[in-house]
Amino acid sequence: MLSGFEAFLAAVVAERLADRPGLTVGVAGPPPAPPAGAGVLQLGVTVATSETGKAFSPGNVPPPVNDPKAIRAVPLRATVSATVTRRAAAATDAGIRAARALALADVTVLLHSLDDHDVRSGNTLTPLEQDPGFRVLELAFDDLTVAPVVGEVAQMTATYACSLYVWPPGTKSEGGVIDAVDALLEALPLTVAAAPAVVAAGGSAQVAIGGVSGSRMLDAGTGARQPVRIAVGVHSDFPPAERGGIDGGDATTLTGFRAFDVTQPVTAVVYSAPSGQLGAVRSEEVVVHLAVPSGAAADDVGVRLGSIVVRLREGP
Repeated sequence: MLSGFEAFLAAVVAERLADRPGLTVGVAGPPPAPPAGAGVLQLGVTVATSETGKAFSPGNVPPPVNDPKAIRAVPLRATVSATVTRRAAAATDAGIRAARALALADVTVLLHSLDDHDVRSGNTLTPLEQDPGFRVLELAFDDLTVAPVVGEVAQMTATYACSLYVWPPGTKSEGGVIDAVDALLEALPLTVAAAPAVVAAGGSAQVAIGGVSGSRMLDAGTGARQPVRIAVGVHSDFPPAERGGIDGGDATTLTGFRAFDVTQPVTAVVYSAPSGQLGAVRSEEVVVHLAVPSGAAADDVGVRLGSIVVRLREGP
């Protein structure tokens, strides 16, 4: 959990900054109001986004060797903010300058204490327990913002870029075994052509898709293979119920996409244009993906291979 990560990080920082005079470390909360001559360091996640660079989303966090259950987790890229607030011991020019100097020293010690390999790699930022709700992969310093002194208070914020997995503790499932890895090679871009290139509302076009010729593993034990299939759909500015569509083929798990067997030299599919008023929309995109067996009645839609834009015009 993100809350568990914040609490653990605050505990690590509190231990490393224990010698800082008058400084209290905790998780981010209401704006601090430290007493005269004291300071507060608050840490917390301020932004989190999907970690698109991960191979699987949501990812599977590997279990310990003695636990066969994998943890289904969400990979995140987060921004962690560490804000130091110092109040002057006296409301004088010298007191305020001393508070700012202390805050700068606090931040310097913070940056130095977190700038080692075990912290940057997340090794010291993950509890030893098997199911803590988070696993840190990276923590790297980003920047430091020093705010102007307001009244008797000096404040500055260090931000860190963090890569981590998060999950609700107790979210486990039996881990499967990868029997084989099958590489699929296709030359891109595909040859995708539409005839006619401009389609009247309610009309249709033949879309010829060439260049797909690979196969995928059907059975890891026997090595049996089968030709790949393609999934073809339409991207448009129209709402899904009003846009054009692809005729024929088999339904997929993604609404509006149809799966087709690949034929040589080209696979022909039929695009049907929207039948209503076009308004400001004057084109739609016919998109070609790999079709991936889902284990259910319909195929999933896999990686995108190519596309073509079909121009639209009002009907006669």
